[in-house]
Amino acid sequence: MEFVSEEERKKMNQYYLKDPLWTFRKGEGISGRLYELMDRDIRKLLLSFSMLFTTEGSPIIYYGDELALENDYDFYNKMVEKTGFKDSRFLNRGPINWDYVESKLKDESSKEYVVYNEIKKMLKIRNKYIEFFEQKGEVIPVKDKSLYVVKKRLKDKMLWAFHNLTNQNKEVNLKKDGLELFEDSKIQKLKLKPYEYKWVLFTI
Repeated sequence: MEFVSEEERKKMNQYYLKDPLWTFRKGEGISGRLYELMDRDIRKLLLSFSMLFTTEGSPIIYYGDELALENDYDFYNKMVEKTGFKDSRFLNRGPINWDYVESKLKDESSKEYVVYNEIKKMLKIRNKYIEFFEQKGEVIPVKDKSLYVVKKRLKDKMLWAFHNLTNQNKEVNLKKDGLELFEDSKIQKLKLKPYEYKWVLFTI
């Protein structure tokens, strides 16, 4: 967070710093698994990945976040004892228990299975339509500030990514029919559940 303004850093700390133990360099950063930062809510976690994949730039996944792993307090305590230094980054730098992960990936009800497979689905769609995702994205200003909307255009087609940032249901009336990419179906009215996202392809 060293590259954001002081005001932005303050807001980020207010929202994401759920535990003082997570602070890094006295407020200049926050350490921890994305699952923890997203209130242990896989809806918010997946929403953040959709925003990552659709906003301009190169998406980077920190190892373990694609599995909704939690902060590793055992590793943190061991490293603090070993080094004598309370580095909050120890929370997400520990080894992964692959036996545990592999067992969870066989359980369709586990958060690990759900998150991992939803991210795979996002990446599959992103790769299929990579020519759109390589375009410079435009964040669309909308009246409802609880919606985060990104538009990418290529020739006579546009890809819009809609994100519901709230715990309320949302409806968006589209000006024309579009193809919703996750369901691969045509839609004209967009219905978003709390923290839901949809990617819609339009022909101009």
